[in-house]
Formats: sequence, C-alpha cells, structure tokens
Amino acid sequence: MLDPEVVLREATASGTIVEIRGAANVARRARAVSQLDLVVHPALINGAAGWVASLDGEPFAVAGLTVREGRITAMDVLLDLERLARVDLTALDPLS
Repeated sequence: MLDPEVVLREATASGTIVEIRGAANVARRARAVSQLDLVVHPALINGAAGWVASLDGEPFAVAGLTVREGRITAMDVLLDLERLARVDLTALDPLS
C-alpha cells in the first residue's frame, strides 16, 4: 500500500513539521502510533482520501493522503489539538 518513497509530514502544536521518508520508516511510525488505542475513521480531507483519529472520544489527528497508482505516496498529518478544535468534524461522525 505504501510507495517505497512515501513521505509522512506531521504538523505539531509547536509549529514543527516532522518529516519521515521511506516505506519502512513510515510503517515503523505507524506501528508505534498504533499503541495509542486510537479510533480511526476513513474520511475525505480536502476532497482526497484520508482519515480522522480520536483518542478517548476527542479529536487527535487528521490526515490527508496522496495516492498514485494505488500506492500512498504522501501523508500529511495534523497533530495540533488547538487547530483540530477549530475544525468541524461533525460531518465525519459515522452516526450523524
């Protein structure tokens, strides 16, 4: 699913953009984050494939994916809880 040259960019609350390159490194990061017991739902982010994750019922992260030829070539993740609080995620609620 991941392109060998995939790029993961995480925007943090401090304004730092953390960039991780390569399928093996991105997969390792995903395995580490999977330990957080997040609830993840697929979503359209700016009209593209993506996901929204929550932790203990609160928004935790939003990600937009770039997909080419069936492989994820880029993931842009917003991890800034203050910015997430201003995003209307109600349309993404599967129960609404």
